[in-house]
Amino acid sequence: MPQAISITAILVDDEQPALDNLGKMLELYCPKINVIDTADSNEKAIKLINLLQPDVVFLDVNIHGKNGFDIVPQLSCKPFIVFVTAFEKYLLQALRISAVDYLLKPIDISELIQTEEKLVQLTSIKKSIKEVYHQSLNQLTALALGKTPLTKITLPNASGYESFELNQVMYVQGSDNYSIFHITGKSEKVVARTLKEYEDMLTDKGFMRVHKSYLINLAHVQAISKKDSLEIALLDGTNIPVSRRKAADVLDWFRTYAQGKNN
Repeated sequence: MPQAISITAILVDDEQPALDNLGKMLELYCPKINVIDTADSNEKAIKLINLLQPDVVFLDVNIHGKNGFDIVPQLSCKPFIVFVTAFEKYLLQALRISAVDYLLKPIDISELIQTEEKLVQLTSIKKSIKEVYHQSLNQLTALALGKTPLTKITLPNASGYESFELNQVMYVQGSDNYSIFHITGKSEKVVARTLKEYEDMLTDKGFMRVHKSYLINLAHVQAISKKDSLEIALLDGTNIPVSRRKAADVLDWFRTYAQGKNN
């Protein structure tokens, strides 16, 4: 059964009535948001946020004549930011720093509830990624200590995470800071980690980096073609390009593999 989401929050506003009002509205209409503290100045807000590391900060823009936006780059953690202000003119600036939402005073209850729904989804995804990271780290630690072979890989999904047998993974495709897993009989799985990270994890588990954008499972190799350029044909019919820098390694592996089959 999935754990209930509880979202910790800090409220920042220079007016005590505004803090009280928002706190009361969250208590009445947003039960998943737990206000753990409030701040009435930029300086106090920075100290509290860095100390308590909340999931979200509800932040006013004008705080005793100072700009609430100035708080964000001084944080040692990365909470979600929801701006709460009486001014529409800062919306574009809020979007530029990837604020989750922008609520205008007086706060509309339905909009506040929608903000909670967004925060629940984002917090769930963030916590799932952390769980996957720690699980993967534990797997690698156990492997390094010789306690257990790595036969599965755990990847995040919309509802948490999912484990797959390594022999199901045909290849992994890199795209900027993302890795796309192509798995037998499954839809593509996109993970916010670089291909280099998975190369380090899987190279000694039967995988080979054959191109800057491709890490393949050698067990799924059907053939190698040397027409215009080197290509690997996988069992499912996918053709994977081989970079010039990796060509010699691929050919050496294939010769060794072919000799092993013939012996």
